[in-house]
Amino acid sequence: ELVQRAKERRRLADFSIRAYQAIAEERITLGLRVRRWDRLFYRREVATRIAWEREGPVRIEVLGAREAVPLFLPRPRVPEALAGDLPHLAFDPADQRLLIGWTDPSFVRHPLAPDGEAHYRFASGGTTTIRLPDGRTVRLRELRIRPRRNDVHLIRGSFWLDADSHAVVQAVFRLAGDYDLERDTDDPDAGDEIPRVLKPIRARVDHVAIEYGLQDLGWWLPRVVTFEGWAQVGRLATLPFRYERRYSRYEVTATPTSPHPPLAADSAGPGAPGDRCRITILRTISADGEVRVQTRGGGPP
Repeated sequence: ELVQRAKERRRLADFSIRAYQAIAEERITLGLRVRRWDRLFYRREVATRIAWEREGPVRIEVLGAREAVPLFLPRPRVPEALAGDLPHLAFDPADQRLLIGWTDPSFVRHPLAPDGEAHYRFASGGTTTIRLPDGRTVRLRELRIRPRRNDVHLIRGSFWLDADSHAVVQAVFRLAGDYDLERDTDDPDAGDEIPRVLKPIRARVDHVAIEYGLQDLGWWLPRVVTFEGWAQVGRLATLPFRYERRYSRYEVTATPTSPHPPLAADSAGPGAPGDRCRITILRTISADGEVRVQTRGGGPP
Protein backbone atom coordinates (compact mmCIF):
# COMPACT_ATOMS: atom_id res chain seq x y z
CA GLU A 1 0.00 0.00 0.00
CA LEU A 2 2.82 2.41 0.84
CA VAL A 3 4.51 1.78 -2.53
CA GLN A 4 1.28 2.19 -4.47
CA ARG A 5 0.41 5.46 -2.75
CA ALA A 6 3.93 6.80 -3.36
CA LYS A 7 3.66 5.81 -7.03
CA GLU A 8 0.35 7.65 -7.33
CA ARG A 9 1.84 10.75 -5.73
CA ARG A 10 4.73 10.57 -8.20
CA ARG A 11 2.40 10.16 -11.18
CA LEU A 12 0.20 13.10 -10.22
CA ALA A 13 2.80 15.83 -10.13
CA ASP A 14 1.97 19.15 -8.44
CA PHE A 15 1.68 22.00 -10.96
CA SER A 16 0.39 24.59 -8.49
CA ILE A 17 3.79 26.33 -8.25
CA ARG A 18 3.87 28.96 -10.98
CA ALA A 19 7.21 30.59 -10.11
CA TYR A 20 9.92 30.63 -7.49
CA GLN A 21 13.12 32.43 -6.62
CA ALA A 22 15.98 30.85 -4.70
CA ILE A 23 19.69 30.99 -3.98
CA ALA A 24 21.54 27.92 -5.29
CA GLU A 25 25.10 27.08 -4.26
CA GLU A 26 27.14 24.31 -5.82
CA ARG A 27 30.54 22.86 -4.95
CA ILE A 28 32.44 20.16 -6.87
CA THR A 29 35.57 18.67 -5.32
CA LEU A 30 37.90 16.19 -7.03
CA GLY A 31 40.99 14.75 -5.37
CA LEU A 32 43.97 12.80 -6.66
CA ARG A 33 45.37 9.85 -4.74
CA VAL A 34 48.44 7.97 -5.98
CA ARG A 35 49.72 5.41 -3.49
CA ARG A 36 50.25 7.51 -0.31
CA TRP A 37 50.24 10.84 -2.17
CA ASP A 38 46.89 12.59 -1.61
CA ARG A 39 46.15 16.06 -3.03
CA LEU A 40 43.28 18.33 -4.05
CA PHE A 41 43.09 18.15 -7.84
CA TYR A 42 40.10 20.37 -8.71
CA ARG A 43 37.44 22.43 -6.96
CA ARG A 44 34.68 24.64 -8.35
CA GLU A 45 32.23 26.77 -6.40
CA VAL A 46 29.28 28.71 -7.81
CA ALA A 47 26.60 30.81 -6.10
CA THR A 48 23.57 31.86 -8.14
CA ARG A 49 20.20 33.55 -7.80
CA ILE A 50 17.49 31.68 -9.73
CA ALA A 51 14.23 33.17 -11.00
CA TRP A 52 12.08 30.38 -12.45
CA GLU A 53 8.68 30.72 -14.14
CA ARG A 54 6.57 27.90 -15.49
CA GLU A 55 5.44 29.88 -18.54
CA GLY A 56 8.63 31.84 -19.13
CA PRO A 57 12.39 31.49 -19.45
CA VAL A 58 14.68 30.76 -16.53
CA ARG A 59 16.89 33.61 -15.36
CA ILE A 60 20.08 32.83 -13.47
CA GLU A 61 22.35 35.50 -12.04
CA VAL A 62 25.81 34.38 -11.02
CA LEU A 63 26.67 36.00 -7.70
CA GLY A 64 30.11 34.47 -7.43
CA ALA A 65 32.17 31.75 -9.10
CA ARG A 66 35.66 30.38 -8.85
CA GLU A 67 37.61 27.25 -9.68
CA ALA A 68 41.00 26.03 -8.49
CA VAL A 69 43.43 23.50 -9.92
CA PRO A 70 46.27 23.71 -7.34
CA LEU A 71 48.59 21.34 -9.18
CA PHE A 72 48.61 23.49 -12.34
CA LEU A 73 47.33 27.00 -11.51
CA PRO A 74 48.90 29.23 -8.85
CA ARG A 75 45.59 30.81 -7.76
CA PRO A 76 41.82 30.45 -8.28
CA ARG A 77 40.18 31.83 -11.42
CA VAL A 78 36.71 32.47 -12.82
CA PRO A 79 35.41 29.31 -14.56
CA GLU A 80 35.03 29.50 -18.31
CA ALA A 81 31.83 28.67 -20.22
CA LEU A 82 29.60 28.98 -17.16
CA ALA A 83 26.44 29.38 -19.24
CA GLY A 84 26.57 25.78 -20.41
CA ASP A 85 27.05 24.43 -16.87
CA LEU A 86 24.23 26.19 -15.04
CA PRO A 87 20.84 25.01 -16.42
CA HIS A 88 20.72 21.99 -14.09
CA LEU A 89 20.60 24.28 -11.03
CA ALA A 90 17.10 25.45 -11.99
CA PHE A 91 14.51 22.71 -11.54
CA ASP A 92 10.86 22.28 -12.39
CA PRO A 93 8.95 21.40 -9.17
CA ALA A 94 6.97 18.89 -11.27
CA ASP A 95 10.15 17.18 -12.50
CA GLN A 96 10.01 13.51 -11.60
CA ARG A 97 13.64 12.57 -12.14
CA LEU A 98 15.33 10.62 -9.36
CA LEU A 99 18.19 13.07 -9.01
CA ILE A 100 17.83 16.77 -9.72
CA GLY A 101 20.36 17.59 -12.40
CA TRP A 102 21.43 14.00 -13.06
CA THR A 103 23.01 14.19 -16.51
CA ASP A 104 21.01 11.24 -17.82
CA PRO A 105 17.71 10.86 -15.93
CA SER A 106 17.26 7.37 -17.39
CA PHE A 107 20.60 6.12 -16.00
CA VAL A 108 19.06 5.07 -12.68
CA ARG A 109 15.82 3.08 -12.66
CA HIS A 110 13.40 4.88 -10.38
CA PRO A 111 12.02 2.56 -7.66
CA LEU A 112 8.59 4.22 -7.94
CA ALA A 113 8.34 3.83 -11.73
CA PRO A 114 5.47 1.64 -13.00
CA ASP A 115 7.84 -1.33 -13.48
CA GLY A 116 9.67 -0.77 -10.19
CA GLU A 117 8.75 -4.19 -8.75
CA ALA A 118 10.63 -5.88 -11.60
CA HIS A 119 13.87 -4.38 -10.30
CA TYR A 120 13.32 -3.78 -6.57
CA ARG A 121 11.98 -5.31 -3.39
CA PHE A 122 10.33 -3.05 -0.80
CA ALA A 123 9.80 -3.10 2.94
CA SER A 124 8.37 -0.68 5.45
CA GLY A 125 10.79 0.76 7.97
CA GLY A 126 10.73 3.20 10.85
CA THR A 127 8.65 6.29 11.51
CA THR A 128 9.51 9.73 12.81
CA THR A 129 7.70 12.99 13.51
CA ILE A 130 8.63 16.60 12.66
CA ARG A 131 7.06 19.48 14.56
CA LEU A 132 6.46 22.62 12.45
CA PRO A 133 6.70 26.21 13.72
CA ASP A 134 2.90 26.62 13.59
CA GLY A 135 2.41 23.67 15.93
CA ARG A 136 1.48 21.10 13.30
CA THR A 137 3.30 17.79 13.09
CA VAL A 138 4.39 15.87 10.00
CA ARG A 139 4.72 12.11 10.31
CA LEU A 140 7.29 10.41 8.08
CA ARG A 141 7.39 6.75 7.10
CA GLU A 142 10.46 4.92 5.79
CA LEU A 143 10.27 2.90 2.57
CA ARG A 144 13.26 0.57 2.35
CA ILE A 145 14.46 -0.21 -1.17
CA ARG A 146 16.49 -3.28 -2.07
CA PRO A 147 17.64 -4.08 -5.64
CA ARG A 148 16.93 -7.51 -7.09
CA ARG A 149 20.47 -7.61 -8.53
CA ASN A 150 23.77 -5.77 -8.16
CA ASP A 151 23.50 -3.32 -11.03
CA VAL A 152 24.92 0.19 -11.41
CA HIS A 153 21.53 1.30 -12.77
CA LEU A 154 19.77 0.36 -9.51
CA ILE A 155 19.92 1.81 -6.00
CA ARG A 156 19.94 0.52 -2.43
CA GLY A 157 18.66 2.67 0.42
CA SER A 158 15.59 4.37 1.90
CA PHE A 159 12.98 6.96 0.95
CA TRP A 160 11.26 8.84 3.78
CA LEU A 161 7.69 9.74 2.81
CA ASP A 162 5.22 12.24 4.18
CA ALA A 163 2.56 9.97 5.69
CA ASP A 164 -0.26 12.26 4.49
CA SER A 165 0.77 13.23 0.95
CA HIS A 166 3.28 10.38 0.34
CA ALA A 167 5.72 12.90 -1.14
CA VAL A 168 9.40 12.02 -0.80
CA VAL A 169 10.89 14.15 1.98
CA GLN A 170 14.33 12.55 2.14
CA ALA A 171 16.19 9.98 0.05
CA VAL A 172 19.38 8.27 1.21
CA PHE A 173 20.89 5.59 -0.99
CA ARG A 174 23.85 4.36 -3.00
CA LEU A 175 24.22 2.70 -6.37
CA ALA A 176 23.87 -1.07 -6.24
CA GLY A 177 26.95 -1.66 -8.39
CA ASP A 178 30.18 -0.07 -9.58
CA TYR A 179 30.47 1.61 -12.97
CA ASP A 180 32.93 0.18 -15.49
CA LEU A 181 33.39 2.20 -18.68
CA GLU A 182 34.00 -0.75 -20.98
CA ARG A 183 31.18 -2.83 -19.49
CA ASP A 184 28.43 -0.26 -18.83
CA THR A 185 28.72 2.24 -21.68
CA ASP A 186 26.23 2.11 -24.55
CA ASP A 187 29.04 2.72 -27.04
CA PRO A 188 30.84 -0.57 -27.75
CA ASP A 189 33.88 1.30 -29.08
CA ALA A 190 34.16 3.68 -26.12
CA GLY A 191 37.30 2.07 -24.74
CA ASP A 192 39.16 1.53 -28.01
CA GLU A 193 40.80 4.97 -28.06
CA ILE A 194 41.79 4.96 -24.39
CA PRO A 195 45.46 4.06 -23.79
CA ARG A 196 45.96 0.80 -21.95
CA VAL A 197 47.85 2.56 -19.16
CA LEU A 198 44.64 4.44 -18.25
CA LYS A 199 42.55 1.28 -17.97
CA PRO A 200 40.47 0.21 -16.17
CA ILE A 201 38.23 3.28 -15.75
CA ARG A 202 35.78 2.62 -12.96
CA ALA A 203 33.66 4.64 -10.55
CA ARG A 204 31.61 4.07 -7.42
CA VAL A 205 28.97 6.28 -5.80
CA ASP A 206 29.03 5.39 -2.11
CA HIS A 207 26.47 7.80 -0.74
CA VAL A 208 23.66 9.98 -2.11
CA ALA A 209 21.44 12.17 0.09
CA ILE A 210 18.57 14.37 -1.09
CA GLU A 211 16.72 16.42 1.52
CA TYR A 212 13.60 18.51 0.99
CA GLY A 213 12.32 21.43 3.03
CA LEU A 214 8.68 22.38 3.57
CA GLN A 215 8.44 25.85 2.04
CA ASP A 216 5.66 28.17 3.24
CA LEU A 217 4.28 25.11 5.04
CA GLY A 218 2.90 23.92 1.72
CA TRP A 219 5.49 22.57 -0.73
CA TRP A 220 8.34 20.11 -0.33
CA LEU A 221 11.20 21.63 -2.35
CA PRO A 222 14.83 20.46 -2.51
CA ARG A 223 17.16 21.84 0.12
CA VAL A 224 20.35 19.75 -0.04
CA VAL A 225 21.71 17.34 -2.66
CA THR A 226 25.03 15.59 -1.97
CA PHE A 227 26.86 12.56 -3.24
CA GLU A 228 30.37 11.23 -2.92
CA GLY A 229 32.46 8.37 -4.20
CA TRP A 230 35.60 7.71 -6.18
CA ALA A 231 36.84 7.03 -9.69
CA GLN A 232 39.75 4.83 -10.72
CA VAL A 233 41.93 5.62 -13.72
CA GLY A 234 44.52 2.94 -14.38
CA ARG A 235 46.02 0.75 -11.69
CA LEU A 236 47.61 3.49 -9.58
CA ALA A 237 45.47 6.65 -9.57
CA THR A 238 42.24 7.09 -7.63
CA LEU A 239 40.13 10.25 -7.76
CA PRO A 240 37.81 10.71 -4.75
CA PHE A 241 34.98 13.15 -5.52
CA ARG A 242 32.26 14.99 -3.62
CA TYR A 243 29.33 17.01 -4.95
CA GLU A 244 27.21 19.42 -2.88
CA ARG A 245 24.25 21.59 -3.85
CA ARG A 246 22.17 23.74 -1.50
CA TYR A 247 19.01 25.79 -2.02
CA SER A 248 17.91 28.57 0.33
CA ARG A 249 15.84 31.77 0.54
CA TYR A 250 12.89 30.42 -1.42
CA GLU A 251 10.13 32.78 -2.54
CA VAL A 252 7.27 30.74 -3.99
CA THR A 253 4.37 31.98 -6.13
CA ALA A 254 1.54 29.49 -6.49
CA THR A 255 -2.09 29.18 -7.51
CA PRO A 256 -4.71 27.31 -5.48
CA THR A 257 -4.23 23.59 -5.79
CA SER A 258 -6.21 22.08 -8.65
CA PRO A 259 -6.53 18.56 -10.04
CA HIS A 260 -3.08 17.49 -11.17
CA PRO A 261 -2.71 16.42 -14.81
CA PRO A 262 -1.09 12.97 -14.94
CA LEU A 263 2.39 12.60 -16.35
CA ALA A 264 3.48 9.82 -18.62
CA ALA A 265 5.55 7.13 -16.97
CA ASP A 266 9.10 8.26 -16.20
CA SER A 267 8.41 11.69 -17.63
CA ALA A 268 10.92 14.37 -16.75
CA GLY A 269 8.12 16.88 -16.42
CA PRO A 270 6.93 19.48 -18.89
CA GLY A 271 9.52 21.91 -20.06
CA ALA A 272 12.51 20.53 -18.20
CA PRO A 273 14.81 23.48 -17.40
CA GLY A 274 17.72 22.11 -19.38
CA ASP A 275 15.56 22.05 -22.52
CA ARG A 276 14.27 25.64 -22.39
CA CYS A 277 16.66 27.50 -20.13
CA ARG A 278 17.76 30.97 -21.13
CA ILE A 279 20.58 32.23 -18.89
CA THR A 280 21.79 35.77 -18.40
CA ILE A 281 25.09 35.92 -16.55
CA LEU A 282 25.24 39.45 -15.22
CA ARG A 283 28.61 39.19 -13.56
CA THR A 284 31.06 36.76 -11.99
CA ILE A 285 33.30 37.62 -9.07
CA SER A 286 36.33 35.51 -8.29
CA ALA A 287 37.96 35.02 -4.91
CA ASP A 288 40.60 37.70 -5.55
CA GLY A 289 38.04 40.33 -6.60
CA GLU A 290 38.30 39.94 -10.37
CA VAL A 291 35.01 40.93 -12.04
CA ARG A 292 34.08 39.63 -15.46
CA VAL A 293 30.94 40.65 -17.33
CA GLN A 294 29.76 37.95 -19.70
CA THR A 295 27.34 37.89 -22.59
CA ARG A 296 24.02 36.10 -22.72
CA GLY A 297 24.17 32.37 -23.05
CA GLY A 298 22.39 29.10 -22.39
CA GLY A 299 19.99 26.86 -24.23
CA PRO A 300 17.26 27.74 -26.69
CA PRO A 301 14.48 30.09 -25.54
